[in-house]
Amino acid sequence: GITTTYDINLNLDYILTLNSSYYDIYFSLFDLNLHAIDPNLYEFRLNGTIQDFGLITDLQTDDYAITVVDRFGTSLFDDVITLRGLNEYRIEIVLYELQIKHLARENSDLVLIEDVTLNIYTFIMTPDSIKLIMVGSSDYTLEWTNGENGVMTSISIVLTDDRVVMLNTSYYDIYFSLFDLNLHNIDLNQYEFRLNGTIQDFGLIIDLQTDDYAITVVDRFGTSLFNSIITLRDLNEYRIDITLYELQIRHLATENSNLILTEDISGNDYLFIMTPDSIKLIVIGFADYTLNWTNGENGFTTSIPIALTTDRVVMLDTTYHDVYFS
Repeated sequence: GITTTYDINLNLDYILTLNSSYYDIYFSLFDLNLHAIDPNLYEFRLNGTIQDFGLITDLQTDDYAITVVDRFGTSLFDDVITLRGLNEYRIEIVLYELQIKHLARENSDLVLIEDVTLNIYTFIMTPDSIKLIMVGSSDYTLEWTNGENGVMTSISIVLTDDRVVMLNTSYYDIYFSLFDLNLHNIDLNQYEFRLNGTIQDFGLIIDLQTDDYAITVVDRFGTSLFNSIITLRDLNEYRIDITLYELQIRHLATENSNLILTEDISGNDYLFIMTPDSIKLIVIGFADYTLNWTNGENGFTTSIPIALTTDRVVMLDTTYHDVYFS
């Protein structure tokens, strides 16, 4: 609606150009903290109208109100700028990088809340992943529901600088060893080890979850060697101390013999054969036992009661004997 008057002294051919009052400008977004940013994550308005960054055509007035907010509505830029006569306008903002390192071994649900607007951003993080969120300075609350155990944790974040938040796994690893307080050499394969009732191998066990575990160890007869509830979290190694006794059987018979060692309460048996002049070492827990020996020399069976409260040697003598005849 603006009227313009032109004075023309026409004594030659004359070209009068009536230029458009509209103009075009290229708008770019720049973070003064030099982070690489995705313009699509920020809301850009001219005089209240949402626009895309890049070339905007047919601007009409000289001055425009420019606003930029992040995904939470936090103001990053708010000013009235004279744009006429410019080809490009760079909108300078200040952003901070919130880096979330998710070390949990199951998928987790997360909610990032801006404390003033209460606007939220929900997302899922996979195991050993990193999430980068570029937002303005503000106070936030990160709500993390750990997929490992379902526990929800709230983390307060005052974002005035770049920030790293570590979401650690609730799982942990421990090395389990077995030690005999009587200092016998022991074969780990001869003992049954359970955590919360589940059979395990001694050594490194990974992905433990709860703080406390019921630890049990029994020998080949089912005799309890260790039975206790132990707090394991924050430990790297746990040594299971047990008390064992050595039953040494010396077989002096000159023929193979069949033997059965029975634990008197459980009735559990251990069957084995002994060759002539051999020694059998059995390292087991305190209990009362019965050794049934079927002598290969004569077929007779002998029962030997054994109260194993200390190391013990049992001699199985030959029935053969030598006589000198003259």
